[in-house]
Amino acid sequence: MKNSKLASSLLLVVAALTLQSCYEYEPAPSPVTLRAEKLTYSFGSSKSYRILTYDTGGRLTTIVSGLTNPEDGTYETTHKLSYSRNLLRSAKSDDQTVISYEYSYSSSDILTETNAYMGNDLYESHKYSYDGLGRLTKDITWTRNVTTGTLQKNYQIEYKYDSHDNLIEERRSGYNGSAFVPASTIAYLNFDTKKNSEHFFMSSLHHPFVIFFQNNPQTQKLTNANGTSAEQKFTYGYNDMGLAIKKIIAGSDASFEYKFELVN
Repeated sequence: MKNSKLASSLLLVVAALTLQSCYEYEPAPSPVTLRAEKLTYSFGSSKSYRILTYDTGGRLTTIVSGLTNPEDGTYETTHKLSYSRNLLRSAKSDDQTVISYEYSYSSSDILTETNAYMGNDLYESHKYSYDGLGRLTKDITWTRNVTTGTLQKNYQIEYKYDSHDNLIEERRSGYNGSAFVPASTIAYLNFDTKKNSEHFFMSSLHHPFVIFFQNNPQTQKLTNANGTSAEQKFTYGYNDMGLAIKKIIAGSDASFEYKFELVN
């Protein structure tokens, strides 16, 4: 039960981190020159956090994700990251009830596949496609069939960007056995002129280090295939470097605590 609550709350963290118009373009800095230490997120009486630690070379090595609420106290999970040739190879948890990840790359060191494991069992696989600018354009998810134990196509997400490398649209489709059928579209709109900072927190371990936003969208609109829709508005707070360090969503409050470090 705690795990399911943690998962749902951490999804809120990810949702809180997915936020984009006429601006003087200023690209977001790279994690090579700046890094983040902690994210906190509050929703009602529940609080979630993400703490990141690094090795002496500046590589992210540990991610601690936690949930605290009055009902269950505090629950934490830890992922330890390992590298080969400076490429992230795995993000593993010692808890057999928490998903661990392994990563595969092309000959040009582009992430092509992520396998997710629950304990020793392959749970899910993500296969990626990119455009000529190196931006992620498609994520096809294969999920383990509990009866046969084999992986089967489940759904895909297609990504579209503007000329400033901001994600402006996600098209989600479910697989019906022979083809992908549109399910929903998420549009990101009304970007500010400041620098986005989501990618510092590796909010998604199944496609780590992917940068979806350079600036900060102020509107997110979900449209379902049946015609129903919903919209969220976002406001931000910034530091003196122009980086978003706070994001407020419909009364909830996600605040970012940074430690910036220059790497020679």
